[in-house]
Amino acid sequence: MVKRTSMIAFGVICLTMIITCLMQPIYLLMTWLNTLFMTSLIIIVMSGAVIVWAGRFFHHFIYDIVYFLKRLSRTSEVVVTVEGRKVYHGRKSVRPKKVKIAQELILASIVTSLLATILSYVLFA
Repeated sequence: MVKRTSMIAFGVICLTMIITCLMQPIYLLMTWLNTLFMTSLIIIVMSGAVIVWAGRFFHHFIYDIVYFLKRLSRTSEVVVTVEGRKVYHGRKSVRPKKVKIAQELILASIVTSLLATILSYVLFA
């Protein structure tokens, strides 16, 4: 498991380096380091969004809005009263999905941003 995680993280780091080398010429070292750092920040934000979405963070908000809209409607209240159906007041239990690739992307992008920060400090400080 650790081997797979480290291989994916290493692959993402190498891919990020190659993409930033294609976007910025390597002889402009400061702009390349800036591009590398910004690319790693974009990867952190994207993988964080995947973790939040896979964890079903907004699931309860959607249930509450649907319940609120059902309670606002008079026809649904009359139907519930006439038919004797129970009104759903609680939340359904939601289990978050396991997304392993997002955690590996966060690890890779943190390593890449630290690498860019350390290189820029050593070379230009």
